[in-house]
Amino acid sequence: MTATQADASGRRHTDDLLTLSKDTLVTGMGFDEARILPAASFAEMGIDSVMFVELKVILERRLGIKIPLELLSFDDSLERFTEKVADLME
Repeated sequence: MTATQADASGRRHTDDLLTLSKDTLVTGMGFDEARILPAASFAEMGIDSVMFVELKVILERRLGIKIPLELLSFDDSLERFTEKVADLME
């Protein structure tokens, strides 16, 4: 696999995780879809610590991985969070 193919594959994986995360927030946790701004921080979107940990736990179950608490930051955007999770899965 070339570097370009690896980058495309990684981007696709991150996009899939972003979609899964958005769907989890909306359908699994009842978060208002209009408030999800992938480039905004969790804090800016109004996601509190309980919702943040709930998202982490749901994604761990769905993906079959462990997401370390140290990886989580309210200053991160949903996009950055999913990039970190994608890196764990590689």
